[in-house]
Amino acid sequence: MRTLAIVGLLLLADASAAEACSTCTVGDPTITVVGVGQPYRNRVRLSAGARQRRERVGLGTERLELLEHRFELGVAWAATERWVLSAMLPLVQQRVRYPNLAEERRFGLGDAELRARVVLYRDRTLAPRHLLSGILGLELPTGTRVPERDDQVTYDLQTGSGSVDPIAGVLYSRFAAPHSVHAMAAVVVPTPGRYDVRGGTSGRALVRYQWQPRSVGLEVGVDGRIDGMDRVDGALDADSGGAILWLSAGGVARAGDDLVFRVVVSVPVVQSLRGGHREGVALLGTVVLDV
Repeated sequence: MRTLAIVGLLLLADASAAEACSTCTVGDPTITVVGVGQPYRNRVRLSAGARQRRERVGLGTERLELLEHRFELGVAWAATERWVLSAMLPLVQQRVRYPNLAEERRFGLGDAELRARVVLYRDRTLAPRHLLSGILGLELPTGTRVPERDDQVTYDLQTGSGSVDPIAGVLYSRFAAPHSVHAMAAVVVPTPGRYDVRGGTSGRALVRYQWQPRSVGLEVGVDGRIDGMDRVDGALDADSGGAILWLSAGGVARAGDDLVFRVVVSVPVVQSLRGGHREGVALLGTVVLDV
């Protein structure tokens, strides 16, 4: 209530300054990251994120170990109160350790992603309690191509798939300050990519709960992914596909009206991936600026 009262005084004192404050404009006191906030016309959000993950591929003497760092630059623009258009471009650094303990380092672009989000339902215009959106997108083949080599399974170690992959999903958000809940389900349908490889259809889902008493919040969540089997030269790859589930925890903080910081740690708790694939702990840090 104190926050809402302060916002009201600011609106009365200086309307032009309030227009620059995303929280004031939407009447939503919770901190939201890119993709889940309530859109308002001409809102632009810039983001920069750093992500680290580890993965093992293969079994026994054929096992490879991958350490990957991704730096993602993004922009989201609310064209109207219903439509949000966004783009994300990752830069990827990889360190691959082969069975003979030799290491290779590489750096290049990952696959860019374009998304459109449309608000299908909100219970009220200002400070909605329920928000339901549809998501459509494309993953584009901008990833740097890693040359073929005889001593490695090349398509497992690309910075991108080299294919155009459609995305479709739904997003639901529940706001009840100081609490909020976000749930998303999406499906990715890959097309043929590099080296005659076509990735399997992937289903993804997440649930996030956030508690934010003031300008700092805590979040916990669950992420899951189910992947179909890949096709290599038209044949099913028995060492691909499967399911994985992560538990996530982290925090968000707002500095001023339009700058948000987020840190998340994700731990895989269920892994049923074929072919000796094992994911490690993933770390994510993001900065979001409203302009």
